[in-house]
Amino acid sequence: MPALLVQLQQTVYKMSDNLNGLVREFKLESNTPFTAYLYDTYFSGDKTIARIDVVFSGDPDSSETIKAVTRVKEAVAKDIESSPLAGVPIMWEARARTRRYYANQRCRFW
Repeated sequence: MPALLVQLQQTVYKMSDNLNGLVREFKLESNTPFTAYLYDTYFSGDKTIARIDVVFSGDPDSSETIKAVTRVKEAVAKDIESSPLAGVPIMWEARARTRRYYANQRCRFW
């Protein structure tokens, strides 16, 4: 039984290390293919602008979609104002008929 507990403990430690590694990737604290993907996909070349894509399904001109977009804009504005990013500009962009809305937020990196 003690040998099994030792193996179980080692497995749990390895899982914890993997989760910590994943957290470091999402915090952009590591240099992995995944963090490179995040930078390439969601950040400008100089890393001063972060892009978040919000894509809605359904009819882009429906009242439901328009209300959903309004709710997203309000939630983003509210959350940013209570964060270290308060006061930085948000650029909203609607793309063509698909009305893909993008919130481009200038970010400060610590």
